[in-house]
Amino acid sequence: LLNMMGSNSFNAEVFGRNLKNLQAAGQALYRSGIFSQDQFKEMYKPYGYSDAINYDDSTLSYFYELDDETYGLFIDSTLCRYNEENEMNMIGGYLFDETLSWIESNLKLAQSEGKKVISFMHHNLITHNEKFKNLYTLSNAPTLKDLFAKYKVQINFSGHMHIQSIKNEIINETKIFDICNSSLLDYGNRYGILKRYSDGFAYDSLKINVNVDNFDEYSYNTFYSKYYNKSYNSFKDKYPTKYKTLLDFCAQINCYYFDGDYVKIRQLCNNNKSLVRFINSSKFENEYFKIICNLDTKNQHKMYLEFNLHA
Repeated sequence: LLNMMGSNSFNAEVFGRNLKNLQAAGQALYRSGIFSQDQFKEMYKPYGYSDAINYDDSTLSYFYELDDETYGLFIDSTLCRYNEENEMNMIGGYLFDETLSWIESNLKLAQSEGKKVISFMHHNLITHNEKFKNLYTLSNAPTLKDLFAKYKVQINFSGHMHIQSIKNEIINETKIFDICNSSLLDYGNRYGILKRYSDGFAYDSLKINVNVDNFDEYSYNTFYSKYYNKSYNSFKDKYPTKYKTLLDFCAQINCYYFDGDYVKIRQLCNNNKSLVRFINSSKFENEYFKIICNLDTKNQHKMYLEFNLHA
């Protein structure tokens, strides 16, 4: 039904048209140009935009028939109008009343035709990490979740955090999944595949097949080094007696967190219990790693949703 090439394929930061984005040119930095609505429409022609059956007048959202039994609801969740009009840099997500009304009209259409709807937006519908709720989870997510529960929309794909993570909530007796699809640019280098069967949807997250020797090792080392080097001085100043072993451990579990490999994280935590105790103590200030160290081992790479699934 769908191939998902990273969290940025459907609805990336291009929605935001970040006016304050800077690009490197040698040692120089300069302000990048605006990614316009017309450029977005041209880029997304092959992804259903040109053949959509309905467009939202106030955003770049569109409604597209994926197959004879399924619609795709592609939601522009950014506040890009303020970025362009007022030269702001708003990265949070929010849906205004006119867009919510537009969404409901399309969900009514799908319901009247007996078709399923899969939703896509850049911001998370469900919070995947409490440290990254503000600006990452849609600000009025409860409103959209109620709407999805009403019309039995049970799968939403999101991005923004670049991690591989699957969360679900039960809203009015309807189980709703938010699949945060990881980025091709970050360790794991994953894409997703969604298949429709007679009795449900199956999702798989797979690593890209790069024809380069030891690519996975190279990707891991690159991502590990990026965090390690960025955080070295901070860890050294705050934890002078153990900063090297602590930073090494945090850089490792950060890689596997982005990859969605919670089993590997649990193994590392079990093998480094003294470090985990320190991270969970008041002496360690980074809440992000406290959350990672206390994750369960649920599979973040696969999901199956039976039709008409209720709690």
